[in-house]
Amino acid sequence: TGPEYACNCACDFRSSSAFLSLAFVGTFYLFVFKKAELDLKSQAQLHAYSLAVTLSKLIDGDKHQTILTRADENSEAYKEIQRVLRTFRDANREVGMPVQYVYTKIRTEHKDTLAYVVDAQEDDRSIASIDPTTKDTTFNFTPVGQRVEVTWQREFQKASVSDFYSDPWGMWITGAGPIRNSAGTVVAFAYVDVSGTKVLEELNAIKQRITVVSVIALIALLTLSAILSYVLANFVNRPLNNLREGLTRIKDGVFDFRIPINRKDDFQDLAEAFNVMSENMRTMAAQISNGSRKIASTSTEILAISREQATTSSQQSISVTETTATMAELTSTSRYIAENSESVVKIAAETHEISQEAVDLSGVAKDKMEEIRRKSDQDTSAIADLNKKMQKITEVIEIINTVTEQTKLISFNARLEATGAGEAGRRFSVVASEIRRLAENVAESTEEIKETVHEIRVAMDSLVKNSKESAYKIREGVDLVSKVSTVLENILLAAQNTTESAKQISLSTQQQRTASEQVVTTLKEISEGAKHFVKSSNQAAIISGDLNALSDELNKTLNNFKVGR
Repeated sequence: TGPEYACNCACDFRSSSAFLSLAFVGTFYLFVFKKAELDLKSQAQLHAYSLAVTLSKLIDGDKHQTILTRADENSEAYKEIQRVLRTFRDANREVGMPVQYVYTKIRTEHKDTLAYVVDAQEDDRSIASIDPTTKDTTFNFTPVGQRVEVTWQREFQKASVSDFYSDPWGMWITGAGPIRNSAGTVVAFAYVDVSGTKVLEELNAIKQRITVVSVIALIALLTLSAILSYVLANFVNRPLNNLREGLTRIKDGVFDFRIPINRKDDFQDLAEAFNVMSENMRTMAAQISNGSRKIASTSTEILAISREQATTSSQQSISVTETTATMAELTSTSRYIAENSESVVKIAAETHEISQEAVDLSGVAKDKMEEIRRKSDQDTSAIADLNKKMQKITEVIEIINTVTEQTKLISFNARLEATGAGEAGRRFSVVASEIRRLAENVAESTEEIKETVHEIRVAMDSLVKNSKESAYKIREGVDLVSKVSTVLENILLAAQNTTESAKQISLSTQQQRTASEQVVTTLKEISEGAKHFVKSSNQAAIISGDLNALSDELNKTLNNFKVGR
């Protein structure tokens, strides 16, 4: 009912308001608390950072470098740096964020450890620390060289500061400042431990104040949401009853109810929208009634036309299928011809390549034959020249034979004269005998040379004859190679023409095959389209029948509504 709906709306509003109030107060609480916490932490870290930087500048880096072992704890350099540390600690011990410990460390050969050097703590039980684990009272004094692990510090060339951390002695923030020698090199770090206890106490106080303010705000918001829920329930109850009555009458099929409009607010828009909707539904019901009657008449005509189109489409589909089969056979034949024409093109191309190789080889052979002919002519000329020179050698041998005969005659006469001279001509006779013997040897050698030269001339005459015959044969070979080259060039030209013609034939057959395949593809698409059309026509006939039945049911349904005229 209307009151129940209004009550539910009010309850939902109260629930939503309470949830939003809690969300707002919770968000406000977290935001304010976190901001205060971050501000206090930032102030504490900046304080520790500034103290560490200031302390590092007060320490002499050159003297700090001289402290290496525990034995150096008694040196003047150690004592001077310790006095600086204690003075700095005492001066900052009573401020808002007090300094508790100050000391120095150096890096070791291991990057993950540091070693203590100078500690400000003194042997005074008034500031001694009590170990919370062992309850042992010891002087909080760290000896030179004691190693500790690197925890928060990662930068060892400039100042840095840690976050808040806790140990058995409390909460701390530690600042670190670089100690430099006279050369500007970082030799150690000065550390300042600032107590974070007061920061924690102030943060708890802020937390309590924020909690009180948040609870008060939450109570105020919840009270306001309860008042608004009550007013809203009374405000929406009356128009919702009118809307419920109108919707009930529409549910019963009566569209003549109108909500009275007597207020200027959002419910006025809602009442106007309902009245327009009711009028539109009345008009729509009348139009649907008229349309349903027209649909029934039209669907009957569509059913008859669809059945006639289905019969015609079936006949067309059969004709297209037969035409497609014929074109498929034609395409297969075109494909076979195209494949064979491609083989012809391939063979023609191979023939053209072979012919080209034969022409090239015949040209090479012709050049080689010309070279052989020129070489043969040169050899024949050289042999002829050599034959002439052998003739001159024969003439020289004849002259040598004549001189030899004259020498033998002279030596014979000289020997006769020597014999006639007696004892005085014996030596001359011996010389004449030797000259004659030498002349006889020369005559024998000359005869052998003559015979050899004669044999050479006979061989050269035969060689000249053979060379001339070879030159004649070579000229015939050159002429024959020239004729063969001409024939091969003609064959190459014919093969080239054959290749071009075969390519044109192949291109034509490829185009014919492509066209045939396109025709077949188109016919198949037409056939599929015809089948789909037949199927669609049958489905249209079925849908027309369903539409006719649906229009009858729609008319029966509309008869239940009361549509005013």
